[in-house]
Amino acid sequence: MPPDMVLGPTTALAGFALGYLALMAAPGANMLAIGSVASLRGFLGVLPLCAGVAAGASALAVALALASDLLGQDLGWEHAGRKIGALLLLMVAFRVAVAPRPVDCHDPNAPAPSARDRTFVFVTGFFVAVSNPATAAFFIAQFLGPVGAAKTLPLVLALVPLLALLGCAVIAALFARPAARRLMQLHYRLARMVSAAVLVAMALGMLRPVLSG
Repeated sequence: MPPDMVLGPTTALAGFALGYLALMAAPGANMLAIGSVASLRGFLGVLPLCAGVAAGASALAVALALASDLLGQDLGWEHAGRKIGALLLLMVAFRVAVAPRPVDCHDPNAPAPSARDRTFVFVTGFFVAVSNPATAAFFIAQFLGPVGAAKTLPLVLALVPLLALLGCAVIAALFARPAARRLMQLHYRLARMVSAAVLVAMALGMLRPVLSG
């Protein structure tokens, strides 16, 4: 990455944190899983899922950090990785833009989850996070871009589970409230379009060094 495009460590960390939290707030796999469980079982019932999402996001981040370190040693591989990541982001943006309206599955009479059920919910959260293409594309873009250039990767890897837990907790707290669920249903189309636009902007930003080089 050219020197004039390298961000300072604090700026790179802040950009990563804000971007990741915004990504978690976008309609997609994470929000659908967290929101549906929160609306069905309430805030406490969704905590095992949040723990699973945090663990899955951490595992995904470590795996992609290792891959990005290998790719980043060669400019050709870095540009190829950026193109792949940008393509993934554009595909996810399209899926977000055309996603159907979620069903409100709130059931105040649902039974309390058992220990086995909580374990299953944790595992579900783990695989939802580790297989999320939007999260993978974002991590690749950051690790090959500002985070990698600013040498803040170890701090970012430590931040990932904390940010995932924070994002999950906020989403769960919102969806546990009937008024918030009704608001999301009412403005779901707008939320989809805004989220898709943010993902497209991220993809274009990821391609900037490739196009300028």
